[in-house]
Amino acid sequence: MQPAPKSRILAGIIPITGRENTLGLPWDDCLQPLSYEVTALERSVYECAVMNCDSIWIICNDDTAPLIKKRIGDYVLNPNIYDVRALKSARADIRSGKSYYGSYQGKTVRDNLYLPFSFTPEDWLELRRGVNEKNTGGSRDLSIEERWSAKNFTLDKIFNNDRIDIDKKIEIEEYYTLDSWAELREYYKSDLIIKKMPKSMAKPFTL
Repeated sequence: MQPAPKSRILAGIIPITGRENTLGLPWDDCLQPLSYEVTALERSVYECAVMNCDSIWIICNDDTAPLIKKRIGDYVLNPNIYDVRALKSARADIRSGKSYYGSYQGKTVRDNLYLPFSFTPEDWLELRRGVNEKNTGGSRDLSIEERWSAKNFTLDKIFNNDRIDIDKKIEIEEYYTLDSWAELREYYKSDLIIKKMPKSMAKPFTL
């Protein structure tokens, strides 16, 4: 395992909030099983582990946190579905600070696809600046519904920023979403197999 360069910490971030559940189940879509003993969320955490993240942050609401905590526990392991092995070749470059974007048929998170990507601290400042420029803010001159519009921004509105360069794209051969049962059935009919995280990678981490 290659360590991060001095003073560089590689954090994996998995946002659960802000996405509308579409599968009509009493639990969050991210807990939908993809295969035996593997949920969509666990697959996303496993992806962060494959990329040698120093820490993994799951952003979720208070009502879903207990169930996620019980399922994931304290150990390592967007929510969409693809083979994480395609990302392994980029680990060293990502840890060195280069920006990589997962791409499916030429489209990335900039096109509103839930695909992995990396960004630098400088990129983060630019992304935040872009969101603030588009955000309505909390002015009382606006209706409650119109205030803080950024909370409803889609991925493309946040990340489609031409002032940020993409060093390299990694093509993902198969990609499926959790946007509907029809889409999920396409995954279940495919030959893509999502395996459970190896026990050798189950190390203590803070959720």
